[in-house]
Amino acid sequence: MICQARLLKIEKQHKTTQDPSLLSKIKEIRDNIDRLLTTEIEKKTRFLKQSYYEVGPRATKLLAKRLKRQQADRTIHKIRDINTNQVINEPKEIETKFMNYYRDLYSQPLSADTDQIKVFLKDLDLPAIGKNQNDLLTSPITREEIQKAVSKLKTGKSPGSDGLPSEWYRTLSEQLIPLLELSFNYTLEYGEIPPSWKEAIITVIPKKNNSETCSDYRPISLLNIDYKLYTSIISKRYEHFLSDIIEEDQTGFIKGRQAQDNIRRTLHIIDHIQNKNISAALISLDAEKAFDSVNWTFLYLVLKQFGLNDKAVECIKTLYQRPTARIRINGSLTESITLERSTRQGCCLSPILFAIFIEPLAQAIRQNKDLKGIKVGRNVHTIGLFADDVICYLEDPDTCIPILINQLEEFGFYSGYKLNLTKTQILTFNCHPPKHIQSKYNLNWNATKMKYLGVTLTRRIDEIYEANYIKVDKEIRNDLDRWTVLPLDIGLRIETIKMNILPRILYLFQALPIEIPEKQFRIWDKIISRYIWNGHRPRIKFKTLQIGKDGGGMALPNLQEYYHAAQIRPVICWCDEDYVAKWKNFEQFVHGREIQSLIGDREETLSMIEHVDTVTRFTLKMWFNLVQKYRLEKELRLIQWIAYDRCFIPSSLDQTFKQWITSGVTAMCTLIKNGNFMNFQEIKQKYNLNNRDHFRYLQIRDYFDKEIRHNVDLDNNGIIRTIIGVYNSKKYRIISTVYHNLMERRGNTTSYVKLKWEGELGVNISEDEWLQIWRTQQSTTSSRAWRLFCWKSLIRFFITPKIQNKYLLASQPCWRKCGATNVDHSHVFWLCPKIIKFWEDAHLNIVRILDYDISKSCVLLYFGNMTGNVVLKEDRYLLKILLAACKKAITRKWYKPDPPTQDDWLKIVNEIYVMELLTHKIRTQEEQCREKWEKWTVYASTTGQGLSH
Repeated sequence: MICQARLLKIEKQHKTTQDPSLLSKIKEIRDNIDRLLTTEIEKKTRFLKQSYYEVGPRATKLLAKRLKRQQADRTIHKIRDINTNQVINEPKEIETKFMNYYRDLYSQPLSADTDQIKVFLKDLDLPAIGKNQNDLLTSPITREEIQKAVSKLKTGKSPGSDGLPSEWYRTLSEQLIPLLELSFNYTLEYGEIPPSWKEAIITVIPKKNNSETCSDYRPISLLNIDYKLYTSIISKRYEHFLSDIIEEDQTGFIKGRQAQDNIRRTLHIIDHIQNKNISAALISLDAEKAFDSVNWTFLYLVLKQFGLNDKAVECIKTLYQRPTARIRINGSLTESITLERSTRQGCCLSPILFAIFIEPLAQAIRQNKDLKGIKVGRNVHTIGLFADDVICYLEDPDTCIPILINQLEEFGFYSGYKLNLTKTQILTFNCHPPKHIQSKYNLNWNATKMKYLGVTLTRRIDEIYEANYIKVDKEIRNDLDRWTVLPLDIGLRIETIKMNILPRILYLFQALPIEIPEKQFRIWDKIISRYIWNGHRPRIKFKTLQIGKDGGGMALPNLQEYYHAAQIRPVICWCDEDYVAKWKNFEQFVHGREIQSLIGDREETLSMIEHVDTVTRFTLKMWFNLVQKYRLEKELRLIQWIAYDRCFIPSSLDQTFKQWITSGVTAMCTLIKNGNFMNFQEIKQKYNLNNRDHFRYLQIRDYFDKEIRHNVDLDNNGIIRTIIGVYNSKKYRIISTVYHNLMERRGNTTSYVKLKWEGELGVNISEDEWLQIWRTQQSTTSSRAWRLFCWKSLIRFFITPKIQNKYLLASQPCWRKCGATNVDHSHVFWLCPKIIKFWEDAHLNIVRILDYDISKSCVLLYFGNMTGNVVLKEDRYLLKILLAACKKAITRKWYKPDPPTQDDWLKIVNEIYVMELLTHKIRTQEEQCREKWEKWTVYASTTGQGLSH
C-alpha cells in the first residue's frame, strides 16, 4: 500500500512537471510492486498447494457439502416476507429482515411471574443434588481442567468475534493456561465475564434446499474460544451427576445415553400395543424454536429446584448478562441485537441446560394422573425425549390428547415452550378419534407412519424394513450415480463411502432390530464396487479393500459386518450393569430368567424363544446365528451363568448357586482374573461369600479346570472377550470394537499379495514383517496423497504389461525394451535390467545422505522393511520419504522407454521437502521438521542440488 501511494504521488508529479528523471523512479517503484505481488502470489500458491498436499485424496468439507447437495455458496439471494408474501432481493433489506426476525425471536414475551413458576415447580417431584455436587460445580477451575479442554479443541473451526482460532490456543497453551486460570476463576468467583463473551456472531444455515423465510434458517452462534473453554469445563462438571437428576426418558446430551435407546423402546411399545390390541396413540411433538425460546427466569428457578445453590446458579446467570449478537448475512454483519432468552446453539453448556430446562415438562406429564400411558408389566411408559424431540405414548387417546395439549400449553406459559401443531405427528392404533377431537387439533389422523429421530415408524414391526431401507437404498443408488461423474480417485471414492454412506445406514442398523435380506448386502457391495472403480474392471479385490489399513487394505466399510455388530450391541448392553436405558426393562427377564443368562445357552434359549417379544426374539436369534457362523460355541461357556449351566451338575442340585446371583456371581468369567481362576479369598472378599461356600468354590474350580480351561482359546475371540470385559466394568465403543472383531474372524488378509511378491522376487517375508511394512506405508509423509501412492505400489495397483496381456489378449513387451515380455510388478519396479542401475545409484546416494551403510535388498529399499537395527530410529522418517520418491520416479516414467534418473528422484525429494517444511510451519513444528531433514539438507547443499523454500 505504501509503494502504491508513493507511485501515485510521483505519477502526479510527472504529469504536472514532465520531469524525465521521475520516469526512472516510476519504473523502479513499479518493478518493486511487481516483485512484491509475484512473491505474494507464489506464497499463496504454495500454501494452496500445501493444503492439497496434506489433505490429498480425502473427502474434505468442501467435498462433503457437494455430496450432501449443499451449495458451497451460502449467499442468501432472496427472502419471503411471511406477512406480505413479497420476495425481498435487496441485500440491505434481507439483512434488516433477518435482524428484525431474530430481535423478535430473542425478545422475552409476557409470561408467568416468578411466584407462579415457583408454585408450578414445587408441585413436581424433581430430585435435588447435594453439597458434594454443588461443591464440584463451584470449586476453583484447575489448570488440568483447562489443559484437557484445550487439548479437545477442534481445529479448522470458525473463531468468534475476537478472531482467535482454536489453533492459537493449542499452540500457545503453555503461556495461555495460567492466564485463563486466573480469568476463569475470577468469573466463577465474582460473576463477571469479559466483555467479549457477551457478543456472538450468529451465522445462519439453511435447513433445506429451498429456504425462503428467516425461520427456514438455523442460527449457530460463533462464540470466542475462551468462552467455549470455560463452558466446556462447567459442562463436564455437570456430567458427573446429570444422569442422576434427569430421568432415563431423556436420552439427549446425557452421557451414556443414545437416540437409539428411545427408538428401541418405542418399537417395544408398538409391538406390545399390537399384541394386546390396545387403543393407543404415539404423538411426536414439535416445538417452535425450542432452544431459542428458553425463558431464563424459568431456567434459573428450575436449577434451584434441582438443588443448585445460589453460587452454582449465579455461574449460569453470569453467562446471560445482557448478551448481544450480530447476524452474519452474505458476509456482512448487522447491528447488534440484545438477547433476552434462548440457549445459544454453539455453546457447550446449552445442551445440558436445555435437558434441565425441559425435564419439568417430562415430570409433569409423568405424574399427571389423567394421562394414561402404556403399561407393560410393572412399568408405565408415557414420554420419551431426545433433547427437544418429544414422543408421548398414550392409551385412550380420545381422553388423553386434550389433557396432553393443555399440559403443554401450561408448561409453555411458564417456560416459553410453544408447541407447533402443524408439524406434530400422530400414529393411532386400534382407534379412531371422534370428529370434534380431529377438528380441534390439526393433526394427520389418518397417517400410517411417522418420522421419529431419523427413522420411520409404522403400526407393525414387520413393515419397518420397507418403510426405511427401501428409501435409503434408493438414496444410496442415486447418490452414487451422481458422484460417479466427479473426478475422484479410488482413495477419495472410498472416503465418500465412509463419510456419507456408512453413517446414515449405520444409524438405521443401530436403531432398527429388524432383518435385512442377505441379497441386499450383495447388491450394496456391487453398486459400491462399481462406484469405486468408476465402472471399470476392479484392480483390487473388494474384500481386500475392506481390510484395515494396517493390514494392507483401505478400511472400506463392510456393511454386513457393521449390521451384525449393531444388532448384537444390545446383547453386550444386557451384560453391562452400568448401562441404563428404558428398553432394558422390556428385555430384563425371559420366563423368569435374567436375559444375560440366556446368551451362553443356545438350546435353552431356542426352546423358549417363540414366547419372547418380537424385538428381543430377533436380537437373540441374531446372536446365536453369529455364534454358529463364527463357531463361538466353546467360548460361550465363559459367559454361561454358573447357576444355569446344565453341564455343571451341582448347580441343579444346590440352589445356593442361584442365590449367589444377587451377590454378583453370574457368568463363569466373573470368577476369572487374567486368564486364571481366582482364589477363594479373592472371590469371598469381592462377592461377600461365607467360609461355608468354600466347597462350592472347589466344585466350580474343578469344573473350570477340567471342562473349560483347556478347551477355550480366549485370545482368539474378541467378541467373547468384549462381553467378558463388560462383565468386569470395562468400557468400549461397542460397535467399532465388535466390528473389528468380526472382521478378524473373517480372516481376510493380503497374504496373497505377499506370496506374489515373494514368488517373483525370490525373497521371504514373515507375517510380522509384512504387517510392519504396511504400517510403514501409512506413516510416509504428512500427505495422504503420498500414503495412498505407497499403498498402491505395494498392493500391485498399477497396470503392467502382464495385466495388459489379459485385457488385450496379446503378448506385451516391457516398454523399456529390455527384451522381456508379459512382465509383472516386480520386473517393472525392481528386476528390469534398465531399472537396476537406478536403484544402485539411489542406494549409493541414500548411504551418503544417512552417512552409514544399509542393505541394498528390495525388502528394505522397495518394501521399506526397517525391522531390526538396520536404520536408526531418527532416520526412519527421512528414509521412508527417500524410498517413496524412488518409486514415484519410476511411475512418472510409466510406459516410457527411458528409466528414471537420479535427477528425477532428487527433484521429487525436494518437492516433498518443500511441502513437508511448509506443513510443519503451519503446525508450528518447523524446528522438528528441520531436524528430521538435516541430513538431506546437508547432502543437497554439498552436492549443489539446491533447495527450494
